[in-house]
Amino acid sequence: LSPVIELGKPGKLVIERVDLPGERIESAVTAKSLVKGRFYDLAAAGKSLIPGGTYAATLGSQKTVFKVDPMARPGATPIIGRLVRL
Repeated sequence: LSPVIELGKPGKLVIERVDLPGERIESAVTAKSLVKGRFYDLAAAGKSLIPGGTYAATLGSQKTVFKVDPMARPGATPIIGRLVRL
């Protein structure tokens, strides 16, 4: 429910639900908030998404669409199941 998003650089990250419009998360990602200079952890930021939802993550001109597993659990679960590359 709280993906780890691999970013190339800090900036304004926007995560929008695309299957049911209306849910939107905006984060001003700083270099200090990135883990190992590349990863933004929504669990560490206290943000979560809805199980089964389809989302678009955008940072500048980069965009990716992903779906949250309907059986996903909240919190900092193993990173391999939460990684989204932008």
